[in-house]
Amino acid sequence: MNIVLDTNVLVFALMKLSGITARAAEMAASGDHTIYLSEAIIDEYARVLRRAKFSFKESDINDLLSLVADNGIVISGFHTDEPFIDESDRKFYEVAVTSRAYLITGNKRHFPSDPRVISPREFSNMARLP
Repeated sequence: MNIVLDTNVLVFALMKLSGITARAAEMAASGDHTIYLSEAIIDEYARVLRRAKFSFKESDINDLLSLVADNGIVISGFHTDEPFIDESDRKFYEVAVTSRAYLITGNKRHFPSDPRVISPREFSNMARLP
């Protein structure tokens, strides 16, 4: 399955929570799916994961970013004129549309209504997580 991961999915993965978002992040990074990225997405991952409020270990951040990069394909997204609540989310949607991938996010309301924008729970159901 082709996927794009919103940053909030990676945040939950590093929090090591046992919820559906953390499990979906593990499955997404397992190598069974192709992760599509852009340079802007990679930059956001690195910047957000290093925010002091999260207090993540640098080694954990680097390991997660390496895992995503090793299983990812970097592309350039096309531009869409769709309205966004948060303009910083546009890059994720554009890469998802360009790569014909599902966009996994905990904030579906931030994105246009599109069947390719799915929640971690929807992804887990599609991917048949245990």
